[in-house]
Amino acid sequence: MEQYNLSVDDIQGNRRRGRPASNGAAKAAREPLPAKYSDPKTGKTWSGRGRAPAWLGKNPNRYLIAEE
Repeated sequence: MEQYNLSVDDIQGNRRRGRPASNGAAKAAREPLPAKYSDPKTGKTWSGRGRAPAWLGKNPNRYLIAEE
C-alpha cells in the first residue's frame, strides 16, 4: 500500500453489485396502454400485455375492441 500510495478506501471502496437503484421517475412517466380487449358482461378490459385474463377464453377475437 505504501509503495503505490493507496489507502484502505482505495482497496475496499464502496462497491455494490447488481443494477443501480432507480428513482422511480421513469415508471411514473409512462401512460397506460389503450385497451385492446373488453368483456361486455363485466366491462373489464385488457391491453394485450401480461398474463391473459380468464374471461378471454380460447377465442380472444370475439372480445376485440373495434379500432377507430
